[in-house]
Amino acid sequence: MFAYRHRTTLKHLPLSLANLLLAALFGISCCVNYPALGEMNPKQLGLIKHGEYLIFTEELQFQKNIAQLPDVEKQIVSIRQQLELAISTNAAQWKQQQQVVAAIDRMAGYLKNKRVGTDEEKKLALEIRQLKKTALGQSAAVVPEELSGKPHVRELLIELTHQLQQLGLAITSLNQSLQELDQRYQATMSSLNQAEKYKIGPTVSFERRQKLLDRYEKIAFAQQVPVYLQNGKIRLGVIINKISPVMMSWSSKDDILLIPSSMAQSCGINLRGLQVQKITLPDGKKVSAKLAKLEQIRVGAVVAKNVAVAILPPESEHLGAIITLKTFKHYTPEFQHEKLQLIWNAKKQQSRSN
Repeated sequence: MFAYRHRTTLKHLPLSLANLLLAALFGISCCVNYPALGEMNPKQLGLIKHGEYLIFTEELQFQKNIAQLPDVEKQIVSIRQQLELAISTNAAQWKQQQQVVAAIDRMAGYLKNKRVGTDEEKKLALEIRQLKKTALGQSAAVVPEELSGKPHVRELLIELTHQLQQLGLAITSLNQSLQELDQRYQATMSSLNQAEKYKIGPTVSFERRQKLLDRYEKIAFAQQVPVYLQNGKIRLGVIINKISPVMMSWSSKDDILLIPSSMAQSCGINLRGLQVQKITLPDGKKVSAKLAKLEQIRVGAVVAKNVAVAILPPESEHLGAIITLKTFKHYTPEFQHEKLQLIWNAKKQQSRSN
């Protein structure tokens, strides 16, 4: 997903272009006469001693950041285990509850047939209704498809979504940092005095670190996305433009993505000069919304680019953000509410004969 492209080193570039690249990478002014390539020492290149290696100080921060990933994974695993327990416990209780209710219904039918129309039948019918109500009230179970609406389960799903979003943002940033570090080390190898023997970083190979980041990326951006119910609406986590983690409601009816103006500003959208158009809100009310484009929107493993968005006016902020089925044209969502998740299925391409 964050594939690293072909690496270019300074030894493959003309001298003037190599100097310009060094200036861009290390803040070196090209107007000053620095030692020519092949004659620079580690200090001039910004390298420091770290054990047996010479490294950039940025690698130390990179190491600290990547060392935190296992702790984030542990939190995600812990939350998922709690959710799995909630699913299995509710399923068992729901099954038992339905068995009790079915037994009560059978008993009620039998007694009704035996004493139809009698005072005794009416009294027994009342007692059976109370017994049924008691049986239903004593169990905390709900229909499995509605489990994500229970407060404690919803809180776990919100926390899981938050952890996955933060992991995803961290992985995106670390991938970028890794590639920048690798490019700097490649350039440095071509710039040092070749008569000296240096052990240049990184302390861990690029390939090994990239493999580790790829593993965490699959956790953060999985095909399975946690979803929950709130006030009858399906809610899920979204990352906008690679930097803004938000929660949105799902709609299978609306044609365009809706976001409030405050969210648009936090995503870096300049609201000035945008085209204004009348749109119909989910409640049937018509408002004037500003139209814009989002560079990217991500839900789990699925990414949509150059997405049209309608920015709601301040008086409609209470509606929040609404993501639509048409946002992801090439995928079909499969909501598995009993498993508290959404799964993305790629749409089959139609043949030309169709």
